Amino acid sequence: MASAKFVRDPTKIDPRNEDARRDYIVAYFKAVGLLDLERLNRRYTSAVSGLNNKLHSKNALEVGHLFFEYMLDLAIWNDAFKAAGRVALKFPWDQTPKTNDYSKGISIVYREWRLKNGYKVPQETSVSVPAKVTLPQASQTAPGSQKGTVSLAPGGPKPEILE
Repeated sequence: MASAKFVRDPTKIDPRNEDARRDYIVAYFKAVGLLDLERLNRRYTSAVSGLNNKLHSKNALEVGHLFFEYMLDLAIWNDAFKAAGRVALKFPWDQTPKTNDYSKGISIVYREWRLKNGYKVPQETSVSVPAKVTLPQASQTAPGSQKGTVSLAPGGPKPEILE
């Protein structure tokens, strides 16, 4: 069983630390044969679109950065298994940040999507967060493959949120 090779303990990772969480996800996907760089980037783009639309349909004017990025990771996790025809394992972290957890600022990705689509946004806050999310990079060293990197660029499956 491929997953038996993976021994990193997700309980040692703070689920609010998106870099550590994504490093774990990429390492896990690599270990179990789900790491396909092109598909991972497409999944991220699709997940951003799906999440933006879902949040808008729930009348969310803004959400916290932590919530938004956590939900993207959850969607990508589930979609990667589904695309491979496997039953998705339980997401390693179940402490979903609250939509209004602004400890790391608002989601700039969602805010920019709302502005681009002509939707109202609350007045800007003085919270400073990166305008571009930097995502983990991982080497892909499958036999016969060239080294590459993963950049989980900005929608996929629509995660069940805000129900």
